[in-house]
This record gives sequence, C-alpha cells and structure tokens, in this order.
Amino acid sequence: MDNEQPVIPADPALGASVAIYPTNRLRVLVIGTIIGAPIAVFFGLGIAPLETWWALPVTLVGMALATLVLGWYILHLWYREIILYRRGFSFREGSSVIFFAYDEIKWVGLQAQRLAYLGGLVRRDVYRIEVHTYAGDKMTITNAYRRPAELGTRITENVDRVLRPVVNKKLAAGEKVDFGAGLSLSNEGIITETMPIAWEDFMGYTLGGGKLTLQTRSAHTVDLALGMIYNIALFIDLLKEKRAEVRPRE
Repeated sequence: MDNEQPVIPADPALGASVAIYPTNRLRVLVIGTIIGAPIAVFFGLGIAPLETWWALPVTLVGMALATLVLGWYILHLWYREIILYRRGFSFREGSSVIFFAYDEIKWVGLQAQRLAYLGGLVRRDVYRIEVHTYAGDKMTITNAYRRPAELGTRITENVDRVLRPVVNKKLAAGEKVDFGAGLSLSNEGIITETMPIAWEDFMGYTLGGGKLTLQTRSAHTVDLALGMIYNIALFIDLLKEKRAEVRPRE
C-alpha cells in the first residue's frame, strides 16, 4: 500500500486491503466554489443592499438554505472512496458502502480520452470505467477519483485474472466468448458485426485514435471503438495467443 495511505483493516470476505483511492477533493472544493460564489454574490450584493423590509430576512434565510444544501452536496462528494482488496473492492458514497468480489464481475469497460483547451495549451485526460456484475449491478468510475488510470488498470487486471479460467473453459468447450458490441471470439476466429475473421486470415491489430483495428490477410480491416469493447486487455491477450498459434502453420 502507498505510504501516504491509511492502513485499512482486512475484509472478512475480500481479504487484505491493497490500496485506497479517495475522491479528488481538490475537484470537490473547486465545484463548491463555483456553485457557492455566485449564490453569495447574489444575496450579498443583489438582495441585502435593497432598502426594503424583506431584504435582510430573505438574505439570511436564502444564505442559510444555500449553505445547508451546498454543504450536504460537498460532504456527499467528499466522503467517496474505493478500496481495493485481494479478492475485490468496496465502493463508498457517504455512509453507503457496497462490496464487489472480482468473481462477481462480468465485464469492465474502459474509455480514455485526451481533451485539449485553449488551442492545445491545456490538455486533460478523461477516464470512464464501467463495471458490470453478473447480477446486473453497475458502477462508473471517473476522474472524480484520484489516479483513475491506475485504478482502472488494477481493477481490470484482477477481473481478467478471475475471468481467464472461465474464458479458457468456454473455448475448450467450443463456445464463443462475447466482448460486447457484436464482438466475440471462438476457436474458429473473430466474429464482428461487419464480417467474421478466421484465425488463418487474421494478421494482427493496431491501437490508436480511440479504436482497435483488426487486420486481415485479404487486406480488409475492421475498426472497433475501444469504448465499446468489454475486457479489452483480456481480448488483446487472446488475439496475441491465437495469432501465435496460427503463425507456425503459415
């Protein structure tokens, strides 16, 4: 566990704690300032100076209500965190805590995008990690948490480690494995919405521009949006392995 992180007790079901990812509290403070400043200006400079009997009570009541609502909202965002354990992780929002075991998770979707502002002078990486369970539960992780790229990578690695035996068993039984958006993989090849690709015809892949491009011997290519592919790291690992198995027979 990182040195700056507090010691988290082990969970009886999920095991020892590994790391904690709190909410990005600087972001929370900025949000509070952006919302609170106009409200304070409105009541302090717009209502309070009015020479009417109701100006002062409206200002006091309005400021009190705004402070109460904004304070609740800030505290709700402030006390959010994700704790990774050996066999799963917890997701906390305020006083509510939900636990996910890695073997409960069906798929993880990763999206990453670099945004540019002011003609490219300011750049910002935006992350969106979706986690879906077999039971139909769903959670979304964004830049609201610290180190979202690292968090997404660690969750993906742990989920893939649990999913890999399940995938191997399906392939050994001659079944196909789904990876979302009409994309699946079998012992015969890759199935996409536009065309099937037999392993003998598969020549490789490239990553870039937010898409995965599958290349074939016949010079046809298939572009797949990365954000639409589930368990992308596991899918690419399988592509590499299947490609290596076919190559000696070329």
